[in-house]
Amino acid sequence: MAAGDFNAIAFSDDKIGGRPPTASQLNELNNVMDECGMQELEGFGANYTWTNNQADEDNIQERLDHVLINQQ
Repeated sequence: MAAGDFNAIAFSDDKIGGRPPTASQLNELNNVMDECGMQELEGFGANYTWTNNQADEDNIQERLDHVLINQQ
């Protein structure tokens, strides 16, 4: 199990606001998960764990905290 702030998003809907994530940004965490045979546990609570604390259309929120598990 690995848990914490990975400073990466796995899916495009893990981010709202700002520029859309690139395929390279999304692949970063997904490649690690694939290499380690891990999957993400479904979370509860706040959907987004980071914000830039800006107002209105300048606000960006991302889900950077993840809990990853594998069979071992």
